Amino acid sequence: ISPAKFYSFLKVLNVLISDKSSNDSLIIKDSMVTQNVSSAIVSSNIEDVFDGKKIDLQIINPKKYLKLFKTFRNNNDIFIMDDVENSRFIISNGEIRLFLPKQIENLIETVKVPDLSNCEGLYSIKIDKVTRNIIIGLSNEAPYIDYLIQEDTLKGIHVPDTAIYLFSDYISDIKAAKLDETNADLALRSTSFLSIPAEDYEIAIGKQADGTFISVTNCNTGFIKVDIYEFLEITTGGNILI
Repeated sequence: ISPAKFYSFLKVLNVLISDKSSNDSLIIKDSMVTQNVSSAIVSSNIEDVFDGKKIDLQIINPKKYLKLFKTFRNNNDIFIMDDVENSRFIISNGEIRLFLPKQIENLIETVKVPDLSNCEGLYSIKIDKVTRNIIIGLSNEAPYIDYLIQEDTLKGIHVPDTAIYLFSDYISDIKAAKLDETNADLALRSTSFLSIPAEDYEIAIGKQADGTFISVTNCNTGFIKVDIYEFLEITTGGNILI
């Protein structure tokens, strides 16, 4: 791939490899990456980065190799090769040949995206980068946020011991003016709220057949789409319901 495409690949890795990532390896299968990040599952299709080609790649200790990838500084094309004989991948730009060891296949644990075939869609909202930055600024030191639902509508967010944030459509809503974590019709807790930096987001919240709630956040990073899946805790009335 070209240096520009490889740079795009590094941008994707920067998004998917974070301090909150619990994985000691990153598995790319058919150009799909699915990772555990904090309490959520993050999934992305990176096929466009490789001009529509399907690739398989394993990166053990991804934080280490992300730093090593950044040493590729010349303008040569980058080649990704499967060295089957030595059970490793080789990434080379002519100047550097970087070796990525493989895991034993049967030891690889694959992270799976939740099955949403029986999920009932309930609430949705679009959030731009400015709104995200405001909420992240309010909740920067908070361990979670609560989605606040009133009259079957997602109207705001509760940041524990800090603030209530109302989405712009409900600032003039008389009922929403008094909305908080104690009187919401439904409160749902997220510990991975908009954990991926992006230009804009679409959040959809649904209910599974077993009664659990799940959120799916489509993140438009500007160069690739990333999806975040998170099971939400019911905290209506300010308490977690077991």
